[in-house]
Amino acid sequence: MLVTRSLLLLTGLSTTLVAAGCGGTDGTKTQTSPLCAAADRADTRADPGPAPLRRLTRFEYGRTLADLTGVDPSIGASLPPDEESLGYDDIAAAYSVSSLHASRYLETAERAASTLLASGARLAAYGDCDPTSGDDACVAAFVTGFGRRAWRRPLDDDERRAMLDVYAQTADPTPADGVAAIVTTMLEAPQFLYRPEGTNPLETASPQAATLDDHALATRLSYLLTGAGPDDGLMAAADGGKLGTEAALLAEADRLLTSDRAAELFVHFATAWWELGAVSELEKDRNLYRTWNDETGPALAEETRQFLTNTWQQGPTLAALLTAPATFVDASLAAFYGLPAPAGDGWAKVTLAPSRASGMLTQGGFLAAHAKADQTSPVLRGKFVRAQLLCNPPPPPPQTVVIRPPAVDPRLSTRQRFAQHTTDSFCAACHTAMDPIGFTFEHYDAAGRWRATDADQPVDATGELTNTDADGPLDGVPSLAARLVASAEVRSCTATQWFRYAFGRAEQTAGDSCTIAALAAALAGPDGSFRKMVRETVRTAAFRAGPMEAQP
Repeated sequence: MLVTRSLLLLTGLSTTLVAAGCGGTDGTKTQTSPLCAAADRADTRADPGPAPLRRLTRFEYGRTLADLTGVDPSIGASLPPDEESLGYDDIAAAYSVSSLHASRYLETAERAASTLLASGARLAAYGDCDPTSGDDACVAAFVTGFGRRAWRRPLDDDERRAMLDVYAQTADPTPADGVAAIVTTMLEAPQFLYRPEGTNPLETASPQAATLDDHALATRLSYLLTGAGPDDGLMAAADGGKLGTEAALLAEADRLLTSDRAAELFVHFATAWWELGAVSELEKDRNLYRTWNDETGPALAEETRQFLTNTWQQGPTLAALLTAPATFVDASLAAFYGLPAPAGDGWAKVTLAPSRASGMLTQGGFLAAHAKADQTSPVLRGKFVRAQLLCNPPPPPPQTVVIRPPAVDPRLSTRQRFAQHTTDSFCAACHTAMDPIGFTFEHYDAAGRWRATDADQPVDATGELTNTDADGPLDGVPSLAARLVASAEVRSCTATQWFRYAFGRAEQTAGDSCTIAALAAALAGPDGSFRKMVRETVRTAAFRAGPMEAQP
């Protein structure tokens, strides 16, 4: 079909655009220029960094289709898995579209069209009439209304004529067939699958820079905050040209940030940041961990989802994320942890001892994901803190080294078995950065449950944080969390992680450094929070900047 061919043509175009506009990263800590603190935000408008062409991820695709047609958002899972880079599913430089993508896009578009046509009220709402009646004026109104929402902007005259031609060629044997063909065509078109952005030339700044037009701003804002296309209110503001000021953008951002969808997007981002995407499929050695069953992984994933949602709703500060002595359990998960069952059915919030519980760092899903099937892993847990919370990962091991944890020995504790990592000079260079952090997690077994002993010996959860701005001795996860919360490097790394997700690319320019510094500042102080950081994102030059023309 014509649209499928267009999609395949755009595959090469998008790859070219992204390759030209988005480079890589070496994973090292972001260095913020001291000039950023004094620079006015407008001073970076000429250097906002690239704005790569972005394709809808499976998460975004399912939610967007659901809004348009009423299909279940899980339809996004029928697409090939998103390519990940920097730990996230929305990094534009990693995108590709295969023939399998094209085939699945067609299949899902047809399913979504069928769902929409089965809902008379939803279908009629796009043109204030029933387009399956065969009335040409009603079909034209449907093309205008549905096209505006599907492509997130008004259609131009040529696009409207093209969709009416699709209808004319397919409205046999019934008008409903023609309407279904319009919907299918629009939903597999590049204008839907990608987020092309219209721009307004800047009057002051580099001639290569441009600000987004209102509909592109609405689209970028909506996907940034909710992971789906603009709602009625945001589309109306864009149609009226009312998004050109910072105050107007922030007003819409504040409205969207109170929605359930903003909480869902925060969960999606944090799940990737904390490397928890596979928790539902986790498996453990059931001979060693006899309480682990087929339902444990999904339950741990749901526990974390509820914890993150509650954190967003109650005040998503770094302190809440890293130190909150609470979690969520149902009767089954409470039994798994050895906790009293909550009153009533379903899930409930439970308060735990601050000496044992410390926010995300003691979530069972996180602990189980950063462990082996048959034992804990000070390496994986320590590396996570270095790489994901401090943005200072240790170098990869030499290619000649076989990566294999010490064999489980019931006579030796984990600390005793891993001692060779730091006594062997060949290993110590890297492991002294990870293992002393990882040992603070030893009160939690490979399944994520609290334990007082290991190999019949009292657990030694002491460790040390080094080469950071929060160095010092550690004893257990709560002591680690307290140091991380006080760290400016953790705030900068958190801002860097959000920057990569929010802008779909790695940080690479001086302007990016200033943007990250502004985001990190929004996390600091008694009123700092993820909400404030997300809101600050909308104020940056990078958010309003459109694609830049190629340099001569």
